[in-house]
Parts: sequence; C-alpha cells; structure tokens
Amino acid sequence: MFVGMTDLEGINEAKFKIRKFDWFGKIVERMERNLKKLVGIKMNIPKERGKAFHDVCPHDHNRLIFDPFDPKNRRCTKCGRNFESYEYYLSWVRQFHEWLGNRMIEAGI
Repeated sequence: MFVGMTDLEGINEAKFKIRKFDWFGKIVERMERNLKKLVGIKMNIPKERGKAFHDVCPHDHNRLIFDPFDPKNRRCTKCGRNFESYEYYLSWVRQFHEWLGNRMIEAGI
C-alpha cells in the first residue's frame, strides 16, 4: 500500500520504492524533469473553455502536435499541415488544461 507523501512514512516508503524498483525511480525522474521545466516560467493560462475533437488532422486523421508552450503549433505529424483556426486553438486549450492539471498533480498541488 502506498501512503500519502505528506507524512514521514509516505516519504520513506517512496524512497524505498525508488531504490527497489527501477521503473518507480524512472517515473519520479520524469515527473521531476517535467516540473523543473515549469519553474521560473511565466505562463499565460487560457481562460477560454476548451473544446474536443479538433486534435486530429482532418485530412489524414493523425494526431496534431501538442506543445504546451506554443498554441500555434498544431502541426500534423504525417502531412505537416498546421491548423491555426479558433477551433484548433480551443482544442489546444483543452489539452493545455489537462496537461497543466497533470503537472499540478505531480507537484502535489
């Protein structure tokens, strides 16, 4: 059983698992890398409500690139077209809110 990391028992258990399980340590390292990217960065968090279904290319149905730091980069990974219309921006907003929420969970906020 994994105890919450807000108490000493949880912290000690996490340290034990990092030493014992290689995969656990890799997850923690990835989370730390993600969080370090955000330290000191001023982010403009969109106030708009996100929209689904515009995160794939309408021509070949491949997922579009999601870059949390560049809402204008909505390029198709196959054909290279970039989609900058408002619907695609709102799709980026939805993905951004999800991405930011995950970073906050990783940070324990």
